[in-house]
Amino acid sequence: MDGGKYSVELVRGGEGTDIHVVLAREDDLKAARSLFDIIADKYPDQLIMLCDQARILARNDFPET
Repeated sequence: MDGGKYSVELVRGGEGTDIHVVLAREDDLKAARSLFDIIADKYPDQLIMLCDQARILARNDFPET
């Protein structure tokens, strides 16, 4: 999966692990946020993060982000 400034990532094993699986990439923040919401609803028991390269913009375990 190439390109895309924003990524939606699944963290396996919980916080503090190095295993990140990129589920989606998108250049548009609004589209990336929509993908994040859809994926977070699909995997409620997994840690899903919306990232701007190394910066975390949202996490499904902190709904207010």
